[in-house]
Amino acid sequence: SAAAIGSVLNSYSKVHLYDERVFRRLSQLARLHPPSGFDPVAVSNVVNAFARSGLKDPPLFAHMAEAVVEMRGPGALSLSVIANGFARASERDKTLSAEVFDVIADHVMGVPEREWTPQTAANLLNAFARVEMRREDAIRRTCRALRSLDPGDLDPQSIASTFHSLATLHIVTAPLYRHLCDALERQPPGAGGPQAAANVAWSVAVMRPFLDLASNLPEGNRSDQRLLDWVWGAVAFHFADMDRSCRSQVQQLILSCRIDGTPLPDSIGKAEEEACRQAFEENSSILSSTSTLQADVARVLRNLKYDVEEEVIEESTGYSLDIYLPKENMVVEVDGPFHYCRDSRQPLGSTVLKHRHVRGMGYVLIT
Repeated sequence: SAAAIGSVLNSYSKVHLYDERVFRRLSQLARLHPPSGFDPVAVSNVVNAFARSGLKDPPLFAHMAEAVVEMRGPGALSLSVIANGFARASERDKTLSAEVFDVIADHVMGVPEREWTPQTAANLLNAFARVEMRREDAIRRTCRALRSLDPGDLDPQSIASTFHSLATLHIVTAPLYRHLCDALERQPPGAGGPQAAANVAWSVAVMRPFLDLASNLPEGNRSDQRLLDWVWGAVAFHFADMDRSCRSQVQQLILSCRIDGTPLPDSIGKAEEEACRQAFEENSSILSSTSTLQADVARVLRNLKYDVEEEVIEESTGYSLDIYLPKENMVVEVDGPFHYCRDSRQPLGSTVLKHRHVRGMGYVLIT
């Protein structure tokens, strides 16, 4: 049965045993069953087992996507787990269609708010962020469900994940920010681990211009001071255990503070600041690449007699600049589709942040 196939795959996955022959055979058997034969638990088991295995199987995921369409009344837990399974698989196999997330979003609209827990809501938002899909109706409904929960019931990982997901998709929701700030104030700086601290640090860097909306502080105080105090305390607590990715995220908050004149705490000295800058520069170097469109833009500029430098590492910050025109002190960022939310003209939070930082460093920015 479909349920039995899902259970067997789930059992293999739980013990981290990914026998390709077994998985391929079970995939064949699963596709013999009609999509309507899979309930939410079976879909979740199949999708997540294959996603964790790293095996690519587009026909199976297409079949499971049809099963998601056929599902009747899936709950919050099932939807969050299924969404994360599809998101994980999509990161490994870019050929997979993201249309299933529109179906998942439609299902979300039918889930009562009382069914959501901090973990299921945060996991669902994380899935949408991972595939860079901004279905605002479903996302805002999930945010309302989070706001209905007592701040004391929100755990550090769920808070950090929610912040990061909203910042990734660049969604401004002042009531939820207030709620998350209240929840963070109740957490000790060491709660959540280095990744949670880094995620919140990066999210604050992205969303700082909008944190005035979330202010509960007396007039004249920085609206994001509560959040900054928690972040810097968490960064100081975990700094020694932060890897390059975490320190790279912290660097972007440091840069935001430098640009707008906000003093850094004593815990971020020259050594810590340089370590974060180096981590960010290494990440920028690894991730930098020249697209065909960028090469075409650079060629046109050279034909127009501009001095052109490509993929320049800006030494003071660690940013990789797509195209730099030194005589004009001008930066040209060639933002292809991967800089935007899927099927949207809404830039991702990382793109918005880079543009803000480049302008803040005194460059003329053309995008």
